[in-house]
Amino acid sequence: MDDLFSLNEVPPQYQKREAPPSLTEAQQTEITDFYLYHFAPGLDRLLETDWYSRHGLSYLHGHTQLSDYVLQCAERFKSRTDEPHDIDQIRSLEARLVWLLAVMPRSSSSASLELVGRIDVLENLVTGQFLDPSRVPSPPQPGTEQPRYNELAFWHNLGRFTAVRDDRPDHSTATGIRDSLGAMRGILAMLENRDVLYSIAVARHIGGRMPQFHPNRHLVASSNDPNDELNKLKIAHQFVESEDQKGTTQVIQRICGMSMRSWALQKQ
Repeated sequence: MDDLFSLNEVPPQYQKREAPPSLTEAQQTEITDFYLYHFAPGLDRLLETDWYSRHGLSYLHGHTQLSDYVLQCAERFKSRTDEPHDIDQIRSLEARLVWLLAVMPRSSSSASLELVGRIDVLENLVTGQFLDPSRVPSPPQPGTEQPRYNELAFWHNLGRFTAVRDDRPDHSTATGIRDSLGAMRGILAMLENRDVLYSIAVARHIGGRMPQFHPNRHLVASSNDPNDELNKLKIAHQFVESEDQKGTTQVIQRICGMSMRSWALQKQ
């Protein structure tokens, strides 16, 4: 993941302090406001949970190095300018921040296995790695009420997709990819997080099999046929690229940016 924080090839610059200084009451308040306003709601929406709003702040205040990094980001963002390099610096700092906050549940006793499993799926999806099949989120049980049923089904199928090794294609691989993508497409429900994650999955799969694909190059589809592979890739890539700039939360924007950087690194 560390390689994905350097958006536009600009690594995040911050002070690595093993023993950060004690926080003042004003600094603690700044961290609280910064986290609750800018990141907790976006993380909740991305992973379809309420953990970040309900439990994230107490976890954050209990971890001095993470709190120190959040404070450094908050202070740095207040001094931002419109210079391109400064904007890239902020984006890279924020990418690292989004990920450090996203993985907090992994070391918290208050987080469910369901949430931790979704974080594992997200990490493997974004990095281009393959999820351990034993870590695929459970499917919904019969009788589960909507929209909870669709939520569980979406994450189950995203996990299925991420666990399929499409670098070793065979009939079962193609079937697994097709079935999981089809199932996700049917339950996007106009939710931004699902639209983004589904588009990342499509671009990862199709783009990864096209030697000519690179996220920094313009794609020209040969037709408007929605079943054309290149057209599917173009639509997915354009959506992720748009969300990187105009997503409704910083969380969505930075996840999109890290995904596109991952695609670029895999093409080197």
